[in-house]
Amino acid sequence: MKQANMSDWVRGFYTLGGAIAQIAFGALPFVLGWEHTVGSRSAETFTLITPAGYAFSIWSVLFAGSLIFSIYQLARPSHEPLRRIGWLAGHAFWLNAIWETYVPFQGLDGVSLGVIGLTWVLLVVLLLRAAGDGEAGFIDRLFRAPLFALVGWLNAAAFVNILATSNFYGLPWIGSGALEPAILVLVAASLAASLVLSRLPSLSYFAAVAWALYAVHIATQARAEEVLPMLALGLMGAVAATLLASGLRVIRKPRA
Repeated sequence: MKQANMSDWVRGFYTLGGAIAQIAFGALPFVLGWEHTVGSRSAETFTLITPAGYAFSIWSVLFAGSLIFSIYQLARPSHEPLRRIGWLAGHAFWLNAIWETYVPFQGLDGVSLGVIGLTWVLLVVLLLRAAGDGEAGFIDRLFRAPLFALVGWLNAAAFVNILATSNFYGLPWIGSGALEPAILVLVAASLAASLVLSRLPSLSYFAAVAWALYAVHIATQARAEEVLPMLALGLMGAVAATLLASGLRVIRKPRA
């Protein structure tokens, strides 16, 4: 086993600090009695594909999983598979914490969209690095599963925030609140998820995406929308088919 160096310990505590900050910063608006919360700002820029309210409870699972991963990483500071993804996880956690603090003050503006988009991109890079890591064992895959769920949820959140930010600025067409832009963004989000799953058949990533799509189905069905409820279910099926095809390809792939 390799010896841990100073960078390993800094990475470990940096990531753990980010995992804790996600939880603490998210609670600040309620603890300190701020005028706005992330939820209230989201309500100000409602979109046709905003998921049903219950869906956001997934954050408690994602935060807990992120914390557990960070503790695992700190316990194995010189483990190579964790060295490859640890910094990316830490950056993503701190960006989440910054986003949670920024949005109550400024709303879902362009900076907010940039932060959540960058967080998603960093986690996609993490996921792809993990996909090609032959040294990662079963325990590694188990502890990094919450990170894959986090990037799956942010896959949905980033695209919904494109519409929300467009509404914030009142942009023509895409920020009009019309059905067509909502359909376009929902399809784009599902295509992005399918592209990722075609590279790495992750059940936790798929579960988070499916959770979001089903919550869109529930929310739009409750408003008696005609197109979006069935579209959300159809896209969930298409993403599931991509996961299945990708998984079968991995199973059938000859091993050296």
